[in-house]
Amino acid sequence: MLAKKTLYYVLLISYFIVSLVFQTTLLHDVFGHFKPNFLLILTVYVALYRSIPEGGALCLVAGYLFDLFSGAPQGLYMFVFILVFFSIKVLSQAFYIHSRHLEILCIFLGSIIFFVLIPPLLSIFTDSLIDTYSFLVRMIVVCCLNTLVAACIYPYCRQLDLMIHKREKGSVAAL
Repeated sequence: MLAKKTLYYVLLISYFIVSLVFQTTLLHDVFGHFKPNFLLILTVYVALYRSIPEGGALCLVAGYLFDLFSGAPQGLYMFVFILVFFSIKVLSQAFYIHSRHLEILCIFLGSIIFFVLIPPLLSIFTDSLIDTYSFLVRMIVVCCLNTLVAACIYPYCRQLDLMIHKREKGSVAAL
């Protein structure tokens, strides 16, 4: 059992690292600012199906590494990923989200929370101005892309979860 959990965490951390590399280098060169946020997709998945200590730690590390590679002010994305994690965690526990449609709604809401938090936090860290129109267009496109990609990725993540942890389909991790 310990070997399976170790394998699961190695795969999860590998996914975080591969997502980070794709998001900050390869996808940025191809799509510019209109690309899905794979780390946010995984953050919402972890919030739905992992406990607070393991999910919080993974989101903290993912946000910190994203800060390092993105050139953003230190702590910006780390703080945003943690807030998105806890927002979705509270939402999933309050409404017992266990269907595929509600998971997809959670990724859409997580994306909106992510984009709503960025401008005020960025204004705290820097004095840069944000073009509202381009920011809103980017928010809508990325929220839709995140939702589309999550609809394709989540079934495979759930199968991996069932294979490693032998959880019942639809079960939510306990607080």
